[in-house]
Amino acid sequence: MKTLACTKDGDIEGLVNQNLPIPVPDGDEILIKVHATAITQIDNKPNLSSTWAHRLYAQLLGLSKPKNPIPGMVVAGEVVSKGPSSSRFEIGDCVFGICSASINDARTGSYPEYVILTENCVIALKPDNLSFAESAAMPYGGILAIQLINRAPIEAGDRVLIYGADGSIGAILIQLAKNAGAHVTSVCSGDQVEPFYNLGSDVVISLSSANAELLIESYKYFFDADQSGESSSIKVKFMHAISNKGKYIAPEKLSQREGQKSLQTLKRWAEMGIVKPVINQVYTEQQLANAYRYIASTKPIGTVIIRFSPSY
Repeated sequence: MKTLACTKDGDIEGLVNQNLPIPVPDGDEILIKVHATAITQIDNKPNLSSTWAHRLYAQLLGLSKPKNPIPGMVVAGEVVSKGPSSSRFEIGDCVFGICSASINDARTGSYPEYVILTENCVIALKPDNLSFAESAAMPYGGILAIQLINRAPIEAGDRVLIYGADGSIGAILIQLAKNAGAHVTSVCSGDQVEPFYNLGSDVVISLSSANAELLIESYKYFFDADQSGESSSIKVKFMHAISNKGKYIAPEKLSQREGQKSLQTLKRWAEMGIVKPVINQVYTEQQLANAYRYIASTKPIGTVIIRFSPSY
């Protein structure tokens, strides 16, 4: 099978095609033919990340090291084989979720044509109403967005701030907060504000705007969806705008069980139309380096997808 591997730490040009044998599942493992994956914050520099997002998912997946020669965290595809003790999924099931990634195990990471996961990984049947590409846009941001929204007992009319609304977490969090009845203010880094209004934001503040500080109000909940791990003077001012009974909420460590539960919730809400995937761009696996260059040159609204199959 073909796979993409990183031969130079943090180097886009170090992404190369490699041929590996198709792995054979054993025990409770399942073999998935990958139809689509997503470039997450963990993958945004090949094989290199020290952000909170990496640490969070490393803890979620039980990883001890951040580096992996075969990158890729998200998977959407079809179960094509399974081990003798596997009972949770059947051959032909279409699944989506988080792909375990180990530095020494070439069967993991979601950039090969086939990946092997154990049944207890954070994976579920994909939403019936979503394509593989749409499904791949959901797990990374969706799991974290659900964790954030679950820690805020939002009441109708509550004013909430989503800082770092760009990206996969913010795109889903806006929808969840609006569905809960909140008045949503989204803070983005670029000049494009219309997409955030389309997702349900009531107010959009661009950090590139000269009058951004003039738009700061008082907020009951401050959702920190910013994945850069960086602070700034204006972010501090937003934090000072949290009301006396308000709350600052940032992602925390997730157990594998919590991740699985959130993924099932995400599937159900997607099928109900409560939350929709937000895809920024779709690239083929041959265009992966171009996808990384695109992300490096801009801050995408939503998720960048890598498509492995024509029928996605």
